[in-house]
Amino acid sequence: MLTMCTFNSEYHATRKVLSVAFFKQKLLTITKIIKKETIDVIKEFQQQGDHVIDIVEFWVDVQSRIFSSIAVGHNNANVLINFEQEDGSTKKNVISQLLRFIFKDMMNRIGNPFFSIFPELLPYAIFPSCRRLFHNIQSLRDGIRQIMDARLKGEAKGSIDGDLLSIFLQDPMYRDDPEKTIDDLLILFFAGNETIKTSSANTICFLAQHPDIKARVLAEITPSIEKAAGNFVEDLTVEETDDFTFLRYCWYEALRLEPPAPISIGSVFVKPVTIGGVQFDIDTVFSINFYAVQRDPKEWIRPEEFAPERFDPKSPMHLRPDGKPRNPFAFCPFFGGKRICLGKTLAEFMIVFTLPLVLTHLDFEFENP
Repeated sequence: MLTMCTFNSEYHATRKVLSVAFFKQKLLTITKIIKKETIDVIKEFQQQGDHVIDIVEFWVDVQSRIFSSIAVGHNNANVLINFEQEDGSTKKNVISQLLRFIFKDMMNRIGNPFFSIFPELLPYAIFPSCRRLFHNIQSLRDGIRQIMDARLKGEAKGSIDGDLLSIFLQDPMYRDDPEKTIDDLLILFFAGNETIKTSSANTICFLAQHPDIKARVLAEITPSIEKAAGNFVEDLTVEETDDFTFLRYCWYEALRLEPPAPISIGSVFVKPVTIGGVQFDIDTVFSINFYAVQRDPKEWIRPEEFAPERFDPKSPMHLRPDGKPRNPFAFCPFFGGKRICLGKTLAEFMIVFTLPLVLTHLDFEFENP
């Protein structure tokens, strides 16, 4: 959303509100939701015993539950909304399940070669799945609008102090524009969900391929998890997760090797510039190839390897092959500068709680190594 829009008064106003939403002190109030929803999903999977799962779908489930509670409050996240299923029947379900269903249809639509050839037809319901997607998005919007109306009338409250909807509605820009409020809530979900579920799934997969690295992660996180075993929601604190340094390195390395957005959205130059001896005129469209940048052999030692220690300032791999410091933008999964992803802090908060809980309670191995 904010990485592609124009720098204008609306941009700055929107970013100001979202900066408050993702301020660290606000995020501290939602860690209980992150832990509770993660533990609930883990318990459900443990009850099923050993079975084959799609690791990406697993993380979509976890993140959808967490985000729906963060967005509108835990109590409101359990509001039932009608949605259309694949067989055409209608069913009531909670927001997190509807988000999952919509996200799946959106990904299928984006990956449909038809729309790559005819992108001008994206706004139209060409296929039955398109009509279902549009119908379910409208149902979700109607449900969120009802929650907003009840919140504004004082008939309902969020379950925590500072859920995203409460923060949005404190600002006239959002309070007076329900459609913008819904737009930004949904964009935050779909953009953030892709980053977190993809990087989490990739981290699990890389660790399954490297047992020695996984053992080192478990040695780091297990003492804190065991210490909080009586009550994870209350006792697994942010201070405890501050020590999960190597776990963060593993997540960064997964982000480096497999960035959720391999290529950035197209941007344009607002004035003529010269970069690397190449002249770019006004309105020239450009994209950044994050995948190539983060595997540049000039910046990274053995760039194709999964080596989390390259993020350790004390490691020789923290430097370029020529021994000099890496370019600060050699690793940029969250973009940078004025357009740095506002969800970066939220993603980091979620990762240090969700990954340790999952890694210490569930064991993953490939069905077909």
